[in-house]
Formats: sequence, structure tokens, C-alpha cells
Amino acid sequence: METPDTAPRASGPGGDGASDGPASLTLGEQLSRLIAAENGEPWPPPDRAVARPHPVEARPYPAEARPPVAPTPVAPTPAPRSFPPPAAVPSSPPVTWGQPSVYRPQTYQPVVTRPTAPSSGLWSPPAGAWPPPYPPDVLAARRERRGAAISLLVIAIVVAVLATAGFAASQVSRRVVASGALGAVTHKSATPPANPLALKSVLNAQTTALLAGDRAGFLASVDPAEQTTVAAYGRLYANLRALHVAAWHQSAPGDSEPLTQSTPFHIQVSYCFVVTTCQAVYAQLSVTATVRDGRAVIETYKPPTTSQRFDEPIPWQTATLTAVTGPRVVVAAAAAESSRLKQVLPIAQRAAKVADLYAKWGRPPVYVVYLAGPTDARTWFGGGLEHSTGEAIGLSATDIEVMVVLPAAAESRFAGPGTLGTVLQHEMGHVATLYGDEQDSGHDSLIEGIAEYVAYNGHPSWATYRLDNTREYVASGKWSGQCYLTKEISSSDVLTGSAAYGIGYLMIKRLIAKYGLSKTLDFWAGVEREGLNTLTSSTRYLGASWSSVNADCATYVRHTLHA
Repeated sequence: METPDTAPRASGPGGDGASDGPASLTLGEQLSRLIAAENGEPWPPPDRAVARPHPVEARPYPAEARPPVAPTPVAPTPAPRSFPPPAAVPSSPPVTWGQPSVYRPQTYQPVVTRPTAPSSGLWSPPAGAWPPPYPPDVLAARRERRGAAISLLVIAIVVAVLATAGFAASQVSRRVVASGALGAVTHKSATPPANPLALKSVLNAQTTALLAGDRAGFLASVDPAEQTTVAAYGRLYANLRALHVAAWHQSAPGDSEPLTQSTPFHIQVSYCFVVTTCQAVYAQLSVTATVRDGRAVIETYKPPTTSQRFDEPIPWQTATLTAVTGPRVVVAAAAAESSRLKQVLPIAQRAAKVADLYAKWGRPPVYVVYLAGPTDARTWFGGGLEHSTGEAIGLSATDIEVMVVLPAAAESRFAGPGTLGTVLQHEMGHVATLYGDEQDSGHDSLIEGIAEYVAYNGHPSWATYRLDNTREYVASGKWSGQCYLTKEISSSDVLTGSAAYGIGYLMIKRLIAKYGLSKTLDFWAGVEREGLNTLTSSTRYLGASWSSVNADCATYVRHTLHA
């Protein structure tokens, strides 16, 4: 293993993400291409030629993606453990989640990749402007995950400039007033009327209606003859209102041009839930629009297909959701898991309160959590989580959303003694510590160690099963003695990966005990948010060489595991 000070940073391979277009274009595509050329805009739309940005964090539960094995007789496990110790096969009746051969609570495998920062740093809209124009240097990349369910890699790809003249701040002047924790919204628009034959007239009207709570107005610009599209837009409206949408803006290349035939559009959406202060939260709606009875209408809506590269679909784009909202969280679920919402909300609120303690670089305005059943986990955000308890999905540097997989995340044999509280605190720990981060870094024991520390905050006993794996791994003689681990985190060996998380947790715990939380977070940020190596960061922020810090950490790990 390479030493921490000289080892190269782990990161996903790069690429421009562009794909070759078809040999011939439809008339609608040719028109879109001509309009884009006239407006000086890229074609095809850049967001479809590239991938989304930011960290991805999946948590496969103990069962590996391997054929089931015959149960091995084991001695009864003492209470309170409700699942077998490491390397044991449960004697309880089989469940659909598979049988773990080694306990690995919230195993978090994928490489963490963040977008490259714009030269001006974090982008924010001009003062007083809403809707904001897309930032002139938006650099976004969606991940591409490869391999088995527990071994995911991320590809970071630079996105071309998304700004268009249609996003000019002067285009729309609106006042949005939110009241209370639920973000109740009133809306007034001073938008000049658009050409009724242009898509822009549809988008402006829908925006006004959505924020005003006017369902009929939102659907009025959908072709009533297209019942599938009407149903889809009815679902979008219901989902967005349930999630307490507080800001919404739509624009598409060529949307100001009068329509003469059915034309495809990729509508870019910027939006906020609950608050109007979010940044860089974007989505896309793929539609065709045409003219009916002298006005533009949306003819078809094509929901995103499941794409691991583009983290699609976002659940509100396809599912029928119910949501509950607290002061710091929105928790949503499809019908199969909706009965759990009231139970989960107070757990999520407590988790958000804990995660906020570590948000040194800016507190997320709201934590968005989706409860996924096994079927949802195979489709939402690109799928691939049928063997996981949860994931933190970075849709942008400031939009990191959480998905937990039920029932596994609520069962101790998969999630550990803290069950759902552990899973939510770990994932929200990622949101809090990576919020606004645009440093392209790898996946290592610092990233996961801080999330583990957040997960067990106030409940050290919740780490019991994780440390059981760590103890077994260290006792096997496989540990290098290094606390900063990279390849071990993403190891296909279930015990190695779990132990790497345990070592990361103990490292953070020791650093906080010795140097204090503030200095530890500064050191952590030096590596993960500034791109420094461990030697430079420890010298700068801890006042000690990394070799001495690591030696002290290794001693602490061995002592703790053998105490």
C-alpha cells in the first residue's frame, strides 16, 4: 500500500461524456439545432451530453452480490443482537434481502467525486435576482457507476455552459413569501406575456400556477387530448407541492420561438424545496410541444429512464409521492413506504440536528430524504441499491439528497444497533460535510470516518457491530497500520471494506479527543475540500507531522479494539 503522504488521490476516470448523435436527424431535431445555432447555444443540450456532479455514497448491507450459500450452524447469539456476529450466517428464516455472511452495516462503497470548482468559487445569483441565470461557469458532472452493487465507481465529467439568454434575471420579477416550517408559498408575477405560440408562454404560466397552488392553471397548458401527459403533469404537480416547492423556474433553448409543428425540448428547471435560498438545484424535463387552437401546449412528457450515469430519475420525476416536512427535513415516499413517514420524520429531524453540528462550511437549507422500497432502490437515482441501506446522492455541490432503503435500513441485522437513526445520521453527515464542496477527491477513510462519527454521535454503542468487523480484520494481520485508507474502503472483500470504515471512525474519534473538533474538521477539510495531502494538512492544521499523527492513531485503534 502506498503511504498516505505520497499516494495519488483516488478519483474516477474523467471524460467529456459526449455521445455520437444519430446519422440523421428528425425535422424537429434539425429545427432545435438551427435555433440553438442562432442563439449561440450548444446542441444537443449539454446536460444530456454529460453526467451530473458530486459525491455519491452507497451503503450496501451485509449480503454480497453473490449466490446464496448454505446456512452454517452457529451458536445462539446473546441479546440484544438480532442478527449474527461477523462471518456467521443467520439462523432466522430467510428474508428477501438475502443472508449476510459477514455483518457490514451501512457499507459505503463508491468513490466520492466532486465537480471542479468554477474560477470564481461557489456561484450565487445576483443580488435580488430570481430566477437566477444559470451560472456562467457551471461545471457539473453526473456520476457513472460501474461494477457490482457493492463496488461503484464515479466518473466526473465537465459540463458545458448552461446559461442562455432566456435565464436573464430581468426576464421575471416575482415575490415569493414563505411562512412557517412548511414553506407555504404565495406568488405574484410581473412577467410580460410571451408569444402564445411559443413554449415560453407555457413555462411562464406553469411556474405561476405551481407556486400559487393552482393545479388547474398548471395543467391548462397540457394538451387535454393527451391523457397520459395530463396524468404525468398532474403527478408532477402533486409531488412538487407535497415537497413544498418554494421556487421554480423553467427555460429551454428556443422556447421564445413560435411553434409551427411538434418540437422536442429539454426544459431546464431550477428549483428549491421549503426555502428560496438554495443554490444550484437543477433538473430536466423532456417534452414535445405543439400548437392547438392558436396556442402552444405540451404534447408529451418523457420521464427519465433509469440511468446510473445521470442519477435519474429523481423520484419526484416519476413516482407518486407523499411527503412530510419538519423544520430541517423533507421526507418523501411512494405508496409502498408512505405508512412509515410519520415514524421516520422525528428520527430524520434528530439526525439533521446532529449533522448540523458538523456543517462548518455552510449549513444545508434543508435535508431531502426519500424512503425507497426494494423496487424503488433499483430505479431511483440510477438504481443499483437493492443490496444497500442508503445512499447520499450529490446532484450538485449544494444539492445532496438522501435515500434510505427499507426495510433493511430499519433492521438491526442490516443497519446495526441504531437502525434507521444510524443510517440517516451517516448519510446526513455526508450532506453536512460535503455541502458546497467542489474539490475533486477520492473515496477514503476520512470521508467515511467523519460520516461514521456523525452516525454514532451520542450513541457509541451503535458502533459495536462495525468495530466487531474492525477487530476481526486487525486481528487477521491484514491491516497496514495506516489510518488513512483508500483502496480498502472500496474493497470487494466485505470484511476489509467494513473494517476500513471502522478505522476511519476511530481515527476521527481520536483526532477530536486529542486536537478538538474544530482543528479536526480543519484537517479533514484540508484533505477533502482543499485537496492537500495528509502531511501538509496535518502540519498546517494539527501542528504535527502526519507520521506522528498516524502512529498515535494506530496505537489508539489497537488499544481500543483490544480493550
